[in-house]
Amino acid sequence: MEEARRAILAVCDDVISAHRAEAISSTSLLKFALRPDVVLTFVFAIALFATYLASLAWGFGAGGRGLEFLIEGILIVASLALNAAIYVRETNLTKLEMSTRLMTVVEQLEADALWKAQENKLQIPTNINSVTIARVVRGGTVCYFPYNLLAEGDIVQLAFGDVAPGLVEYCGPSASKMTGKAMLGKGEKLKPTAFGPDLHLIMTESKSTKGLFLFRLLETPIKSMLDAALNSTRPTTIIAQQLKLIFETFIGRVLWIAVGVSLLVNLIRYGITFSSADWKQEFFFIIFNLQFYAVMPLLPMSMPLLSLIARSYGNAQIVCLFDLLQNSREEFKDEDGVDEFDAAPSPVKDVTTQWGPVWKIFIDQLVKVDVDFLARTTGLVESLASTTVICFIDREGSLSMPYPSTEYVQFFDTLGAPVTLNILDDPRSKNGVLFEDRDWQEYLHILRPLGLNMLLQTQCGHSGHRRFENHRKATSFVIDGRVKPARHTCLCRLARQIGISEISAGRFSSDVSINWYSPRQSWKIIPGDYHFEVPSAHAQIFRDPENKIKQLFCDGNVDLILEHCADYWDGESLKPLSESVERKILEFYQNAVLNDMQVVAYSYRPVPFYNVNMKVKNAYIEDHAGVETSDVIDGLRQGQFSAVDSAFDGNDELFLQEVCKGQTFLAIASFSYEPKPNVVDFIEDLGLAGIRFVYFSQAPERESKGYAEKLGLEINWNSCIILSSPNGAGNDYLDIHDLKARLPRGVENIRSHLETVDDVPLHVSLFAECSPRSITEMVKIFQENDEVVCCVGSSLNELSVDCFATADIAVAVDPFTALKPRSKMSNPLLPLNASASLTSSPCALKLHFDTSPFCLTQLIREARTLAENARQGFALHVGCQMALTVLIITSYVFTLPPILTGYQILWLMWIVLPIQCLSILFSPHDPQVMTLMPVKQNAYMKDRQRFAMYYLIRFSPTVIGCLATFIWAQCVTLNLSIGDLFAFYSRRPSRLVLEDNVWPLLFSQNMVMLMFVLSCGVSSASFVHRTLHILEAYPWRNISWVLAVTLSVLLQFVFIITSISPSPIKWDAMPPYFYVFIVVWSGLQVFVQEFVKADDRKHWTRFQKFSKLQFNTKLGMHSPL
Repeated sequence: MEEARRAILAVCDDVISAHRAEAISSTSLLKFALRPDVVLTFVFAIALFATYLASLAWGFGAGGRGLEFLIEGILIVASLALNAAIYVRETNLTKLEMSTRLMTVVEQLEADALWKAQENKLQIPTNINSVTIARVVRGGTVCYFPYNLLAEGDIVQLAFGDVAPGLVEYCGPSASKMTGKAMLGKGEKLKPTAFGPDLHLIMTESKSTKGLFLFRLLETPIKSMLDAALNSTRPTTIIAQQLKLIFETFIGRVLWIAVGVSLLVNLIRYGITFSSADWKQEFFFIIFNLQFYAVMPLLPMSMPLLSLIARSYGNAQIVCLFDLLQNSREEFKDEDGVDEFDAAPSPVKDVTTQWGPVWKIFIDQLVKVDVDFLARTTGLVESLASTTVICFIDREGSLSMPYPSTEYVQFFDTLGAPVTLNILDDPRSKNGVLFEDRDWQEYLHILRPLGLNMLLQTQCGHSGHRRFENHRKATSFVIDGRVKPARHTCLCRLARQIGISEISAGRFSSDVSINWYSPRQSWKIIPGDYHFEVPSAHAQIFRDPENKIKQLFCDGNVDLILEHCADYWDGESLKPLSESVERKILEFYQNAVLNDMQVVAYSYRPVPFYNVNMKVKNAYIEDHAGVETSDVIDGLRQGQFSAVDSAFDGNDELFLQEVCKGQTFLAIASFSYEPKPNVVDFIEDLGLAGIRFVYFSQAPERESKGYAEKLGLEINWNSCIILSSPNGAGNDYLDIHDLKARLPRGVENIRSHLETVDDVPLHVSLFAECSPRSITEMVKIFQENDEVVCCVGSSLNELSVDCFATADIAVAVDPFTALKPRSKMSNPLLPLNASASLTSSPCALKLHFDTSPFCLTQLIREARTLAENARQGFALHVGCQMALTVLIITSYVFTLPPILTGYQILWLMWIVLPIQCLSILFSPHDPQVMTLMPVKQNAYMKDRQRFAMYYLIRFSPTVIGCLATFIWAQCVTLNLSIGDLFAFYSRRPSRLVLEDNVWPLLFSQNMVMLMFVLSCGVSSASFVHRTLHILEAYPWRNISWVLAVTLSVLLQFVFIITSISPSPIKWDAMPPYFYVFIVVWSGLQVFVQEFVKADDRKHWTRFQKFSKLQFNTKLGMHSPL
């Protein structure tokens, strides 16, 4: 154990250290410093410092104006330093987030308790497809460890049908005698063909090894897992792309246009007001300072901090809501006023996040390194809000229970006719299951032996503890070989429903348990790798002390059971197992398997008195009956006669071989994976929200459709694509039955089909014959076609790590209830918990086994709300930025003095606007948010010209009102008419204007700020919702918005009072109707905002209708319609 631990930790340290060294080597600060906006801001900061020095040298700057240049320059440099710190920190944390998370997980592997956790010989099933666990021999003891806790050199035990945990080489007793090496790659299934011509040597030793073969692991699986988690690159989120496009538009176009227009206007202005005495001062002020004031609002000085705050708050809200949804006992309920017959959003839990936990997580993201939910790597809120595809890559434990449930039981009546009963899981019933057929009790005389068989073959018949959920039975098959999961399903509930009580079963005691295989047989009833299984059965001989009899009860593979049955029980007597009865059994078997069911046969026989002293309690026997033949029926009855029915004289081994022959067939049962509660409704609700549900199935096409039908998915034409490559073996099910559709076969042909045929593969919800590699490739294809993919899978399927790391966002699901966190360090499931942490390391969220899938839809609802609120807040901020720039340049056109100074602009950009814009984050949910189609990657900014026109219309009244306020205030305070005012400013140099009219100018600038703040506050009411009218989405429902707007106005008044307190010009200098004008003009702007929203609503409604039509249409070039 210690050697394996050291090897695994060494591999982890090497891989993670190499990744972190490479990530840190790149210089983030240099990239930030070379950005055009940073360079321009730095140039203007230097210009401010130069202007300040010039004011000292040339003696201008009356009224403290020279000092203002210095203060403004310092503030600009400080904002650059803050933005640089944010950029470098966030960039480095994004690069190191995954490795940091893995480091915290690897620390768990250092605990001694983890490696000693299996001293109690805990038996963990190895036959669940979504759980990658192997039997490994360490220190002479067979232990159970997940794939990612194995080390190079480990000896693993594989049975036929097991999957190799990595590159392995056979090293058993026959290895030295083999002509070649038997090797398997990671994920390959062990079959007899793996041993090639040396199979006879292997089969000779299989009896002594109980069907388990030794392989040496030639690699450490955790290395490939770490490489996949660390080296995969996720696509940029839609919101990040929107911000990038806005940034590039501002920096690449708007900013330079503003600089050019402002420079041109001021050059003309400099020529008009040129004075030879003041040309130096004028040159510095007009050519440098005024340009900076014009473009200062466009520089993203506050945007990085606002973006960080919005993202951190959104992440904190999602994480707290996620914890509440998982831990709350509230039921998911439809919202009030929802008609059950109408299409309605997903039900939700009535839970409310508390400010304390939200604030703690919010602060942790700002000052600590919180990697619990990969907020930076996955873009938690953005990815959830933009998700267009949710794909499930595992079934067992994720979509369904880890073990299948009984669906049908078939037996034969006195006329030899098959009788089939349907069984339903019903947790509300007395025993947890119900017979759907009303007349089932008429067959109790046939079912009672079957019920006794089922109850005796589980520990539930003796423990006295009743369980009402589907669960696993304890069986030695866990260690002796790989069997179908249906063989591990405990049927105690069904036995009790039949009427067999624990008291009846309690009088029996087990003499010997027999694990019985037939590895030499080659059964050909169900071909294909997916259905590969070595015929096996499990039998027990029970003693009934009261009646002094012994009976053998058996369950197992249909072929093997039929091979060893001579008759069947019809409820009254034993009837010969005729050829017609066998064919009916096999027909049921084949139909069930082809519909993705697993089938188990049940039999029994009385055991005559035997003079054999059994020395073993758990026996392993190999059955050699039967020969390879293409005619199945001819080779099925060679085990109908048993030597124990006559005088028997032999040893234990021979007795066990013979006692399993000559049995009586009781029944055959089919098992299927039933979807977890709420899964079907969850899938339907995803479609309503414009999110496509996709299931990647390992099964062939027909079997996949059988399960897809249970999920409520379409299974007709254009409904399933096979991702495995065609093998050229001829027609398969799809070729025969799906003639009208021409879908691509093989993941390597999907891209060419999309380019040359149609986009049907992007509309399909079912993919068959999937491997981890093909699933990952299909996820990439979705992303290449502008889909945002959320991947959901088992936290114990180590083969899914690559897919988890590739998807935009991933969610892990614990496949067992037992994986819930425990406090005891001696927890025997510590290896599973550690493995789950490793496997789910690329996942943002991890669901408990019993968490409803509605948890995801409620999280998506919350994320959509947060993301839309953030968009609206930033839209308001961008509009106000442009309004300020247009306002300042317009004042230059009229040769007016600076309508706002640098520190006033900084006050608005750093204090007032952030308060108003961030308050929109707290807007309440839109009840219809989960009925809207999400915007895809290719459509998020197609209407840039339309939005530019919207901004022009929405904020023109603000610009006009501020300009009018400034001119009015200047006219009154300078006692000039409008004509005289323009003449006054057009003839005087700017230096003299600033020096001679300090107080009138300062008062006018503050009145402009008041108008601007009020106008933005009123406009923000219309930004609470993008399309709904203000009377439909009441802004005052957002208490945070009400408080924020009130606070921003109060702060502005404090700023104005402080600013004009030394001035001789007070509030009463302006007439009362001046202030009435400011209030009324600001209020009237809401009508302009609503006018623009009405037009936007028309385009949004058209987009929604078109998107829904596209989403619900699968018609391709070769569709039958």
